[in-house]
Amino acid sequence: MKPLPMPVRIAAGLVATALEQARDLPRLVVEFPVTAVSQALQASMRVQQKVTELAIRGDRALGALRPVADAPSWATFDDEQPEPTTNGAGTVTPLRPTPVAGPPIDETTDAGAID
Repeated sequence: MKPLPMPVRIAAGLVATALEQARDLPRLVVEFPVTAVSQALQASMRVQQKVTELAIRGDRALGALRPVADAPSWATFDDEQPEPTTNGAGTVTPLRPTPVAGPPIDETTDAGAID
């Protein structure tokens, strides 16, 4: 038997493909919103990555033209503040409403005791 001509075979292949696509159509319709959202999120992430790459590249290019100071003058950190050396002697608390003036009182001696 002689094979069918190429255009007939191509047409039969197109019809078979169209029928398979028609059978899968209900599943594709249900999956379409999820697929569309997924592709949109992927595109958004790619755009964000490209923008970030461009910003980094721009920082490098501008950094070569204008060097940036290591620590800005307005930046202060907690570990840079000197700790007070009063050892709590001048601390104001509810029990001690005003700071104590003078040397601390030694409570172990009877110097201030009334007999």
